[in-house]
Amino acid sequence: ESWKMLGKIRYAEVHKIVEKMERIPYVILKGEPLSVLCYGQEGERETSDVDFLIEKKNLVAFEKVLSEVGFQSIKQRE
Repeated sequence: ESWKMLGKIRYAEVHKIVEKMERIPYVILKGEPLSVLCYGQEGERETSDVDFLIEKKNLVAFEKVLSEVGFQSIKQRE
């Protein structure tokens, strides 16, 4: 059941991101938010990531949101 605890942590992290999305249209494709939507509570789906679907034109704004909540990019910009 440790994956349920990890799911709760992920849900809290996703919540921080969503709170800052403001005018960026997005869709969450899976993860804890889908567990809440489908089952009424987090931790009901074993998962290891969350996917956000956004338009390419909003990528820089989305990266800024991620940075504001503490995520760091591992990709190298050319």
